Amino acid sequence: MADRWGVVATVREDAKTMQAFLAHHKCMGASEIHMFFDDPDDPFIAEASRIPGVFVTVCDAAHWAGRRPRAHQARQKINANRAYPAAGTDWLIHIDGDELIHADRDPGEFLANVPAEVSVVRLRPAEEMVPPRDNGLSVFRFALPRTRRGNRIGEAVYGEVYPILDRGLLSHSAGKFFVRTGVDDVSLSIHGPRIGGRRDEGQTSRDIVLLHRHGGDEEMWMASFKRRLASGAYRKALHDDRSRGGRVNGMGRNAYLSDLYEREGEDGIRRFFRQVCQFGRDKQPLRRAGALLKLRLWVPEKVSTWFPDAPRTAARNVRLAAQGGLEADTEFRGAKMTVALQGN
Repeated sequence: MADRWGVVATVREDAKTMQAFLAHHKCMGASEIHMFFDDPDDPFIAEASRIPGVFVTVCDAAHWAGRRPRAHQARQKINANRAYPAAGTDWLIHIDGDELIHADRDPGEFLANVPAEVSVVRLRPAEEMVPPRDNGLSVFRFALPRTRRGNRIGEAVYGEVYPILDRGLLSHSAGKFFVRTGVDDVSLSIHGPRIGGRRDEGQTSRDIVLLHRHGGDEEMWMASFKRRLASGAYRKALHDDRSRGGRVNGMGRNAYLSDLYEREGEDGIRRFFRQVCQFGRDKQPLRRAGALLKLRLWVPEKVSTWFPDAPRTAARNVRLAAQGGLEADTEFRGAKMTVALQGN
């Protein structure tokens, strides 16, 4: 029997991203989806509220009782820890709106086999890249290993900017964590919960991965670039102010990107993005390190199943698959795709 699992996220995304987030996790088998809307006037609130199993919280003045934290990371943590004791599932994971839980079948089947003494399961992040063709195939990359060989591959693939990447990733390599519910003295965070005041990374799953849609669309990335540089994944405190942060010409990630933008403007930033996130023959060495993942997410089909006003292409196929149909289609099982790990 599969364990019941749920997700919690504080969201401030466009409607297309939110539709994909909800539809994907419903098709993957999530029993509960707790969504905290950071913008109390978000027009997607009403749409999300109509989906069964989705618990919507509007983060308005009443929610914060006049004490809204300035940093969005602090707001995320508070909301996640409000959801944890209220969850009616066996497991809960705190993720972002551009992250998707993925496995080749219901993740609850894998979680049900986790030893009882293990309360935390880490998911490795796989970061999206721009695919070479618009054929429905998505391409993701895992973090490279912390070895000489991993560094050689990283330098060959990413060139001089490799030191300011997180083992080849633009975002985090820490991953996200499923946590058993009902555990005493738990504090959820962005990366890694604390149990009894101590960080607990539990065991890392080989069967469930975290798909991070961070670099798969150039225009969306460009629209978020300045925010991430100022207060998000590329902020100075997260990279340049840490002794372990890599350097290029003496500059950490924040300083390097800021300098590049000042010298070359948007053209320079787009060139950086393509160097790091555009998949092509130059990225093929990632396969040798087991760091390449290719799969079909079927996002439009999933979205059209759960949102009737969205394009309905193949919606019936998704619905049938979710009910156990389409048995002859080996690539489309229960609206969950077979993971094609390249090199693993």
